[in-house]
Amino acid sequence: FSWNSIPDSIAVLGGGPIGSELAQAFSRLGAKVYVVASKLMPKEDKGVREVMEKVFANEGIEVVGGRASDAQMKGNKVIVTTDTGKTVEVDHLLVSAGRRPNVESLRLENAKVKYNTKGIMVDGRLRTSAEHIAAAGDCTGGQQFTHLAGFQAFVALRNLVLPLNDSAEALVPRVTFTDPEVGHVGLTEEENVAKHGKRARVVRRELRGIDRAVCENESEGFFKIMYLSNGRITGATIVCSRAGEILNQMATAIVAKMTMTQLAKVMHAYPSFSFEIQSMA
Repeated sequence: FSWNSIPDSIAVLGGGPIGSELAQAFSRLGAKVYVVASKLMPKEDKGVREVMEKVFANEGIEVVGGRASDAQMKGNKVIVTTDTGKTVEVDHLLVSAGRRPNVESLRLENAKVKYNTKGIMVDGRLRTSAEHIAAAGDCTGGQQFTHLAGFQAFVALRNLVLPLNDSAEALVPRVTFTDPEVGHVGLTEEENVAKHGKRARVVRRELRGIDRAVCENESEGFFKIMYLSNGRITGATIVCSRAGEILNQMATAIVAKMTMTQLAKVMHAYPSFSFEIQSMA
């Protein structure tokens, strides 16, 4: 972020949210970008990957399949080799292969706080093995999102200073801020089927058929809602420029245990992207 010039080429190791966001940013600033990953956005469903692989290809971002197995300097160049035998030669290397909690130096055992390789161990109320000490955020080894860490800190603090025992369990929406944005909350289509079997249902609309998307000249993306045979909404995946904003509505619907019928009765302003949610319901 402190660079004041753009490299001619850069390889990004990892196709997760941060790797994808920065790959697209460097590409749009003028660098030739290679993403070295076994899968692009591996936690998202197949439909998301298909859209984003097409978007990246159209922008000149090359996704090199396979995990990086070796990286060496050759003069001023970096040679990256994958476990599939592919190689790329670039000016710079950006490692975005995930993070893990760094707590070993805290001497937590002196405070009788238990931890393992995944992070500090906490219960559902975020209490550690020393009940007067709480832990929140990435150090607990869960999903690494700013909004989740903030939510956990709020719950942990309330439980420490007030006579409360609130649970930190919560539905966690996620958004990858590429263009288009990729948003998901609740169960994916595959998870919905695996968990609910024949009761699982899904409805999908392509972005090119949504009025607001046509007005905005957006064509790559889709809306998908997962629900059950009784209508209860279980998940949503949205790929469009406003996915992060629309997703919060779907998170609310899931927490409120709304059905598709109830969602259909909520009037949405037209022409907005979220109008399609009412239309699909």
